[in-house]
Amino acid sequence: MKTKVLIMLFFITTTVILCQNKSSFIDTSKQINLENYNYYELDVKFDKKSNQMIASQRLIWKNNSIKPLYSLPFKLNYNNVDSLIDTVIVNGIGCHFEKRTINTNNYDGFEVILDKPIEPNKECIIKINFKTDEAYNEKDKEIAFYNFWFPSLLFFEKGIFYPEKQLLFNSRMNISYPKKYKIVLTGLTESSYENMGIINVKSYAKEVTGFGIILSKNYLVEEDTVNNIIIKSYYFEDDKKWGHKILEYAKDIVKFYIDTIGFYPQPILSIVPGADYPMGGFPVATNIVCIHRGLDNLKDKAERHAHWITAHEIGHQYWGFNYILEPLDYPHWFGISMGIYTDRLYAKSRKTDETIYDEKFLTPYLGGVLSEINTTIMQTVDTLNKQKIDWNNIIVHGKSYTALELLSNEIGEDVFFKVFKYCIENYKGVNVTFDMFVNTCENISKMDLKNFFNQWYLSNAVLDYRIKDVKITKQDSIKKVLIKIIKNGDAVVSKITVGIKLNNDSLIKLVVNEKGDEFQVEYFTNLGVSEVIIDPDKELPLLIHAENNFDIINKAGNFLRNTGKFNEIIKLYQSLQFDKTLESYWYYIAFSYGHIGNYQAAIENYQHVLDMINSKLLSPDREKAEFFKKSTLLNMGIIYSQMGKNTDAVDCFNKVLLLVTSSSDKEYINQLIKELQ
Repeated sequence: MKTKVLIMLFFITTTVILCQNKSSFIDTSKQINLENYNYYELDVKFDKKSNQMIASQRLIWKNNSIKPLYSLPFKLNYNNVDSLIDTVIVNGIGCHFEKRTINTNNYDGFEVILDKPIEPNKECIIKINFKTDEAYNEKDKEIAFYNFWFPSLLFFEKGIFYPEKQLLFNSRMNISYPKKYKIVLTGLTESSYENMGIINVKSYAKEVTGFGIILSKNYLVEEDTVNNIIIKSYYFEDDKKWGHKILEYAKDIVKFYIDTIGFYPQPILSIVPGADYPMGGFPVATNIVCIHRGLDNLKDKAERHAHWITAHEIGHQYWGFNYILEPLDYPHWFGISMGIYTDRLYAKSRKTDETIYDEKFLTPYLGGVLSEINTTIMQTVDTLNKQKIDWNNIIVHGKSYTALELLSNEIGEDVFFKVFKYCIENYKGVNVTFDMFVNTCENISKMDLKNFFNQWYLSNAVLDYRIKDVKITKQDSIKKVLIKIIKNGDAVVSKITVGIKLNNDSLIKLVVNEKGDEFQVEYFTNLGVSEVIIDPDKELPLLIHAENNFDIINKAGNFLRNTGKFNEIIKLYQSLQFDKTLESYWYYIAFSYGHIGNYQAAIENYQHVLDMINSKLLSPDREKAEFFKKSTLLNMGIIYSQMGKNTDAVDCFNKVLLLVTSSSDKEYINQLIKELQ
């Protein structure tokens, strides 16, 4: 039986609260320093009968502005706020509240309307009793609670509440839950005891942006320590091998980060399993990261992926989410890119396969460029959502890291590492803005970088340099090679490499300083020249690299398919020059013709796919060829049925039946045949 996470309770908040009159469960021997950070308390009980969390919170908050406040806005990510909030009491007076929509990252919430304003420099005591929405429960297999499950007061500064800003805080929490569950927490456990089948845990966390709780009946766990950092790997029985491997990876990764950066930001790290397909992972909450399952599906790339994604997600504990922060009205361009830079430091030190960085980041970015998506980094989340594009991969991960690599090349790797260290040492708990990052880079590099940031962060400029002309002249035994380079795109770089391949198979690399829209370079040799290549090591995100890489072209096709732009797919595929012996090239053209209703062209291109596949069924690519054959025959059958050619359609479906093995696939195909008879 497939096992899943049973209860996931993620708590990521920007609460601004101070505490007095501590509740009974606080252990004063481990008193948190409240001088620099806000503090909150919660009592939380999981009610299995109703599949809800029942909770109460108490906070003391001070209006440190110069004007009175007549309302207090809270985040709470549920639609039915009226039925979930039991009572809101401010300074002993029950208060009315109204549902509100908070635009930043689409969080819902409510606003407490105060009968009596909170005067400047006055404190108020806020008590809220509430419950979460009823959790989804399928035969007691999976129960999930998501972000902002409890009311959290917005960030407050100079008389204004900011929903987009994050905040570090301290917390203590009392949690009770049935004994049959295992628990994963953001905080360290102070104490735990059982009473009549109920586990009661007291936990505390310092300087965090969120407090996560995950409960599961089926977790197994391995634990170890590195430099006094507790590392726990949770897994299901059928993932025991990977649970152990990921723990070993994590130990080495955390040690490297401590040695390189100087510290690890928290005393505990928990790694939990995610979805059944190895899509990657994500930072669940402070001190909790998720690695998606199904790693064996990646076959010979499984260990490479698992090692990288573990380093990647642990790197997030420093940047953008939990330690160094950034405003949430823009995508995590800063935290994501600096986190990727962090895990690449680890990859370089361990000499692991770094091609994954092109696959995961450069390919989506250039795919977005080919599909003519606006890749400007500094667009608000609301603006990006309206475009209905995969901006998380194209822009946040793809372009933001590509731009960071270009920045490192521009100012020098050693100088950029100083920028990296400065941010780590000076921006703890700070919401880093675009202007702050630009100023930091300029101050440390002593360079004017405004043009660089304008073109790579504030615009949709594309880097497009090409070889325009190569002339070879001979004088005596020496050949003069004159290479003309043209700049077609709006983006520029200060230097670019040209490769000259000689007829003895050696490759000469010349670094050329960029000099406008058209410039040239000379080289003298007594050997013949077989080829001239721009950026031979593919260090730059040049448009010409994208046009000659089918992985990038296919990524662009995926982006266009997701937005229903099938005519654009056909135009893109047919306009580019690359290896057209790939069956996937013809398959996606056929697929697109089918979607725009040009059925005859679709059939012709699908038939071309079948002709190519038949020669590969006995080759090492047999598995891939079989996949395309099944998909092609199925799509041909569907198109024939739409054309009214039922006999041809049934013939295709019968051929598919000979290829599929699962009962569900056979049932689906037989149903298609039945509908045509």
